[in-house]
Amino acid sequence: MPGTPLTQTNEPILRYTGATLAASPLESLMDEEREMLSSFRNSIPTLFPDAQDSLLENFINDDITLYRYLKGEKWNLEKAQIALQNTVTWRQEYGVDRLEPFDFRQWTVGTNYFNGFDREGRPLVYLKKKPADKGRETSHKKGIQLLVYTLETAIAAMPPSVHQIILIMDFSLYNQAQSTPVSVAIETIKILTAHYPECLARAYIVNAPVAMRLFLNLVWPFLDDRTRNKVKMVTTGKGELLDWIDEDSLEVAYDGKLDFVFDHDVYWSKAKEERLV
Repeated sequence: MPGTPLTQTNEPILRYTGATLAASPLESLMDEEREMLSSFRNSIPTLFPDAQDSLLENFINDDITLYRYLKGEKWNLEKAQIALQNTVTWRQEYGVDRLEPFDFRQWTVGTNYFNGFDREGRPLVYLKKKPADKGRETSHKKGIQLLVYTLETAIAAMPPSVHQIILIMDFSLYNQAQSTPVSVAIETIKILTAHYPECLARAYIVNAPVAMRLFLNLVWPFLDDRTRNKVKMVTTGKGELLDWIDEDSLEVAYDGKLDFVFDHDVYWSKAKEERLV
């Protein structure tokens, strides 16, 4: 009802309760692709003979994961195997499975988090660009770590068959003088494309000022064609995101009806309760 006051909440939406799910890509594979996926699966013991960590075993033995690497490498099995090995090495060196919410407490001010789902159960990951803090180098490093942890949380919350996320990147508070260095943006892109291949369904860049568009022009060449085609510039007030996301699952700032206020303790307590972290 128009004009009805919205109830503010700090309770995130971390589980999908809708009736419709995105179809699993495994259901529509061609025979040749099924054979390649089977070959990839059968090669795992040889590729990772010393894999004993349960989290690592779950990661490398998941068919959706193997599918994403095959598709990301255009169904070249050898390249997909190498890419997966590189990711496993990166996850171990980066300490992905050792990251904890308290590592980011002073940086987690509602800049990066997952909250809600689109109409087919894909998690919504919000990236809200704010001016860098003092100690910018540390802030940028923590920002990348927080993004990785946010992605891991969103992936853990994916319903069965869902294998992609929706990115909502809000640049309303973009400040050119305190912007993210191009080198950091490139590093972020490299992590996403190399270690989370085919995880992106769509990315919405919201309210990007002219200065931000110039910055994006510097980063654009580092995106592959498939990723570029998934990125769309939108402006709030037009309801564009509502084509894909129910208003009750979309935050007020983006034309939805979810009046969500991020609270670190409430959010991560809920994530632990849902066994996402």
